[in-house]
Amino acid sequence: MSARNLSLQQHLDAGQLPIFLTANEIRTHYAADEEKYQKGDTDPQDIWDRALKESKTRYGEKKSRYETFKKEGVKTPITLGTVMGEPTIYDGHHRVASMEKIDPNRLLPVEHEN
Repeated sequence: MSARNLSLQQHLDAGQLPIFLTANEIRTHYAADEEKYQKGDTDPQDIWDRALKESKTRYGEKKSRYETFKKEGVKTPITLGTVMGEPTIYDGHHRVASMEKIDPNRLLPVEHEN
């Protein structure tokens, strides 16, 4: 079987860290960094709902992050890592939440930290 036909989980099990993932794959395989983003959220879905709401907020005359992602895509990689053995999103919650609504199967750049 070629590497192209492996599932994300098979790649992760083999220790191969991808450089692109879809928002859908990120949400499925990586937990939100709840400690960093916990602002009274009682359910992990609250983190995603808040991230999407915040990404749609405009600041002054500028476009919202959501509008920018919709028009230009995501250019800054989503930072992934591990917290207590669990695959976790360190940075990029707004990008993931936005792209999950815009196009959940579009590839997003990711980087991995130890």
